[in-house]
Amino acid sequence: MSITVKFIILYLIPILTFAGSFGVYRHAYGKSPEDTYINIAFFFVVLGFIASCAIAFALINQFVSIERNYLGIVFSLLPWGADLLVLGLYLVVFYGFFNP
Repeated sequence: MSITVKFIILYLIPILTFAGSFGVYRHAYGKSPEDTYINIAFFFVVLGFIASCAIAFALINQFVSIERNYLGIVFSLLPWGADLLVLGLYLVVFYGFFNP
């Protein structure tokens, strides 16, 4: 797979997981947890995070092994951080982490 395709997939993962999380939030608003798709969507958010980690690690390894391309490393870490943010927001909104 080329570097361009890896970057496109890597940048689409956080966008799609955020859109899916927002859709689940809109669907779940005002309903009991049994009538929603919170757990299924969480599975896909975690799966997206794992895929994002794998692709980011492969890209970082490629940019470090060939020659030190720091800009490529930074642009590989940006969507991984965005996906980490989406995972954290999902845990806070739906599962109440960090709530007293």
